[in-house]
Amino acid sequence: DEELLQFSLESKSWTWDIDAIDSKEICDGVVELMSKKILQLPHGCQDTLKLLACLGSKCNESTLKLLMTDERISDQKSDLKTRQKDKEKEIDYSLWLRSALEEGLLKKEGQCWMFVHNQIQYAAYSLIPEKKRGHLHKQVGYLLLDRVPDNQVEEVLFMAVDQLNRGSMFIEETYKRVELAKLNLRAGEKAMSLAAFLSAASYLKVGIGMLCDGHWESHYDLSLRLYSLYAETEYCNGHFQEVGHFAGLVIKQAKELQSKIRVHMTLIKALGAQNKLVDAMGIGFTILTQLGVQCPSPLPESHVIFEEFTKTWKLFANRTNAELLSLNMMDDNDVLDAMKILHLLSLYAYLSSQEHLYIINITMLKLTMQYGVCNESCAALAVCSFMLVGTENFKESEHIAYLAMTILEKLEAKEFLPQVLLCGFSGIFCYTKQFKRSFEPLLRSYQV
Repeated sequence: DEELLQFSLESKSWTWDIDAIDSKEICDGVVELMSKKILQLPHGCQDTLKLLACLGSKCNESTLKLLMTDERISDQKSDLKTRQKDKEKEIDYSLWLRSALEEGLLKKEGQCWMFVHNQIQYAAYSLIPEKKRGHLHKQVGYLLLDRVPDNQVEEVLFMAVDQLNRGSMFIEETYKRVELAKLNLRAGEKAMSLAAFLSAASYLKVGIGMLCDGHWESHYDLSLRLYSLYAETEYCNGHFQEVGHFAGLVIKQAKELQSKIRVHMTLIKALGAQNKLVDAMGIGFTILTQLGVQCPSPLPESHVIFEEFTKTWKLFANRTNAELLSLNMMDDNDVLDAMKILHLLSLYAYLSSQEHLYIINITMLKLTMQYGVCNESCAALAVCSFMLVGTENFKESEHIAYLAMTILEKLEAKEFLPQVLLCGFSGIFCYTKQFKRSFEPLLRSYQV
């Protein structure tokens, strides 16, 4: 590019100026080398690369042009360069992108522009003065939210929130920091729905950091949501110490039991994942008592538990599908929460204490009979059917297994389909159907 090495058509050989080459400073790193290459490009092309580096490694062309043609970004860019503002308005923005493409710095896939290598991105970003980067990130974030149509905000939500987070040190107004906390909550929830739990935890942690002193009083609902969801994401990430810390804060600050249930369940699952089954079940039974659902403690003798189990399952074995479907839907919030906790505890009881498993199943079936059916009812019936196989009550087990599938279908409780199929086709249906016919439902439960 600097014509220090040239090919002579006359002599048909390479020629060079050794003194000029010796006077050149040789770059030690790739980033420094690429930075100098970028500085040789037209100013408009440089700014396009800087903006793309600010956004990340890639960006949709329409979004990039939206930012490049906005006067607020132009004003910000004029602080980053020394040239007349009127000249930059005459630049063809598409030409800048094509120039970078021809230089081998960018590539295009569909409508997406991206750097050829991450070192080129680092080089372009390094050309933005450090004291200006945060302001630029902040301005880009707000511009994305302001200029993108409402029905397309979800498409740029992560990008906008990322930009605002990187410029958050320049967001000082309390109301703007609260709004940014809400945006991080929204981004965290979206990341959770995509099973991107590390990203979700990052957004939620930043959201928590945006809250002001006394936020549990001034922004209670927002605080509760951020802290509870952060504990959930860290459970998914296996960071159990964080779960314990933030779950403890929610339990301490939440105003009513209903607001603590979700984080209590997260804490129970975190303890279960660490094989602290006794601790997990202890917390669960304590919460059940607070919800008004009593489980016997200490446990009765085994024969007493078995007699009670027999009385309970017979209540369902004597009912037809139509009779079961005629039961009302469970609508008591405390009982619904109790059923969720009981269902969670049933797994740990299966692994650690058969007596507790019977007690939990008895309680769930009784609550279903008394208050109506809910999603967890089909799981309780499926577990009951599975346990009846062990007592060789095959006919009753099959009937209750079909009841479980009937409730499952009625409530469209897809999240319980794997458990219901697993209990049925690894239990009673292994005896009443051809063994090969169990493979497909079991595979289906695994896939779901």
